[in-house]
Amino acid sequence: MMAPPTIPDYIVVHELCHFHHVDHTDAFWNEVNKILPNYRERNEWLRKNGAAMDVRRKPLIPLPAV
Repeated sequence: MMAPPTIPDYIVVHELCHFHHVDHTDAFWNEVNKILPNYRERNEWLRKNGAAMDVRRKPLIPLPAV
């Protein structure tokens, strides 16, 4: 399953907000809400569908060998 285009945006905003708030306090969610007022819908979609997403896709740019 592929995510709708709004979901990666939500994930990026969510993770960037962790630079200011390390946990999921009200202050954290208020920060997310400032950027994405409809974040709850995106969060709910991810909660319901995230486990079904296929993360085994090949990257667009090959990763260097380690």
